[in-house]
Amino acid sequence: MSILKSFFMAILLASVAVYADTKPIDMHSFFYYEDVAMNRFGGESYKVERADGKALITIDEDHPLSGTIEADAGIFNEIQNIVDKYNMHKYKAEYKPDMPVFDGGSWALGASYDDKNKNIRSRGINEAPKNAR
Repeated sequence: MSILKSFFMAILLASVAVYADTKPIDMHSFFYYEDVAMNRFGGESYKVERADGKALITIDEDHPLSGTIEADAGIFNEIQNIVDKYNMHKYKAEYKPDMPVFDGGSWALGASYDDKNKNIRSRGINEAPKNAR
């Protein structure tokens, strides 16, 4: 799961300045990723949504130190590049180990497109796609 965490955090934090003059694409209207551990605030969440031609990036919305950043909607171009690079459109809806695990964590990601047939929803409990490890 470290690959997913690393590139999403890098994109979200870097996007505020990088995409100021980039023309946005209309592929995504919403993207989210969350990683949840056993304790109450043991994970991260990132949400990017389109609003009035901009991108609103919310980091750790359920955490007391959460925050929202306004950025250029061009960030959706970079998110689409990541979705394509890791073939996220081929991810299964759910990943879980064959044997039950009573300690660990879970993750979820999703992307909403203008064409609802392209939407992505995937999640895992102590398991992830092979290319996301």
